[in-house]
Amino acid sequence: MNGLVESFNKISAPQRVLVFLLMMIGLLVGFYMLLFTGLEDDIQGQRDRRVKLLAKETDIKRKVANKEEIMSELDDLKKRKEKVEKVLPQKAEIPRLLLNIQGQAKIVGLDIRRFELGNESPKALYTEIPVSMELLGTYDQVANFFYYVGRMERIVNIKNISIERKSGGSYGKGDLRVVCEAITYRGGGSQVPGK
Repeated sequence: MNGLVESFNKISAPQRVLVFLLMMIGLLVGFYMLLFTGLEDDIQGQRDRRVKLLAKETDIKRKVANKEEIMSELDDLKKRKEKVEKVLPQKAEIPRLLLNIQGQAKIVGLDIRRFELGNESPKALYTEIPVSMELLGTYDQVANFFYYVGRMERIVNIKNISIERKSGGSYGKGDLRVVCEAITYRGGGSQVPGK
């Protein structure tokens, strides 16, 4: 080490300043390489992480907005399903339907003479459920009954109508005897859709 100091003292003052400056520059470059390069890598890593987090946040916000839209559509579909099931239920629910039809007949003043449930008839997408009826009443009562049955929430079609006057001749004022078939439906049939 003494030899290095003696060699340094032998060189001229401007050369000593130059050696000193070169050593300082070397130390600064080394310090920069060790400290700032590591910090720049950390800063760049944090920037990359921030970009990824922002992208993830955007994706989450999009999914949340999409979820709200999907939930709204799901609520709409549930409401539509409830409406469809009132019109075309999956179960026959015949006792309730028969009570509704009998209630309509009583409201308009018809006398129900016969009310028989027939055999179900499966179709491709639904099943028909026939109910044979014999009614006794005036023309207005029969017309009002058919009108109210047609306005029920559940689909009920009246078919095979046979009308004859009970008494009073063809143009008399007697009651009508009406024999008909009320057809209602339930969902599901003999085939699965799409097969």
